[in-house]
Amino acid sequence: QQMEAVTSLIDAKSYEGGFYRALLAIHQKKFEEAQNWVDSARNALKPELKSLVSDTYSRAHASLVQAQQLAETEELVEYETCRQILNGPSAQGVSGAEAFTHARERCESIRHRWRERLRSCSTDLRVWQKMIELRAMALQPLEQMEAWVKFASLCRSSGRLELCRVSLS
Repeated sequence: QQMEAVTSLIDAKSYEGGFYRALLAIHQKKFEEAQNWVDSARNALKPELKSLVSDTYSRAHASLVQAQQLAETEELVEYETCRQILNGPSAQGVSGAEAFTHARERCESIRHRWRERLRSCSTDLRVWQKMIELRAMALQPLEQMEAWVKFASLCRSSGRLELCRVSLS
């Protein structure tokens, strides 16, 4: 409820407004609404990305991270949709079994993509924090142990010992 109250104060047409509303919708299992908010956030981000095309990578980095967050939010919607199929009542018939198999394969594919993406990601602590916190909406810590251990290492290297301790607990 507090998050909803705070989010309602953010302009819905801004990147932040769309992004946080998408996260709330995912949390509430309103996946179609979440996708609409992702689209809204992406539309808000487009002009900024266009203006940064000729800038240096370091100036464009924050906006690129935001674009990446939107892509991962879409994957989170897909992951949660697949999980609903996997955790739903037992499917009956051939088509139900096929849907179950497809959902299991999609979930594994997304988890694999997330692992590989982190392996190629910069070691910027702020970027990592955003990425693993977003994924934590769907994955238990044990399901992304490698990421949390690497994140804790980045925290330690950056002198953020309390964040390191919290991330490992």
